[in-house]
Amino acid sequence: AVPRKSQEKHKLLKNKKIIGDEQCTRTGLRYSDLKNLTYSNINNNQIEIRQQKTQEYVYIPISEHALKYINKKDCKPDDKVFGNLAKGTVHAVLREGVAAAGITKKIIFHSSRHTFATLGLTYGIPIEVVSSLLGHTDIRTTQIYAKIISQKKQEAVKKLPGF
Repeated sequence: AVPRKSQEKHKLLKNKKIIGDEQCTRTGLRYSDLKNLTYSNINNNQIEIRQQKTQEYVYIPISEHALKYINKKDCKPDDKVFGNLAKGTVHAVLREGVAAAGITKKIIFHSSRHTFATLGLTYGIPIEVVSSLLGHTDIRTTQIYAKIISQKKQEAVKKLPGF
């Protein structure tokens, strides 16, 4: 039999692509929700989950690309998609990706949630929809990201000649 720790590492490595590219920045899930994500939470190309922090239900579409990495065959509905996912291991995977991209800023799992919100607003998703996808109970929490977008626009315009 394969030792449990080796099984967990194998499952993490198998799902490394989805952790790095998809679930972090394309779902806005908190670590606690990703860690507890079961196959029963994935239906009709979306994640259906009650968030641990707010107890709010969220329904988040999953890209076809990400679905390729979620193999529901031979899995029970209550099996965790990422097995016993340790936060330190997730941060190690993220650090590896960040280093490979040449980024020197400290990045943690929660940074991906901020990226999700900022990208959503940048690409024109209404703030109410971003707020709902993040499971925010107060839209003022989401408005912080809108201020970031506004600052970025002002900085960009100042780069134009004559400003």
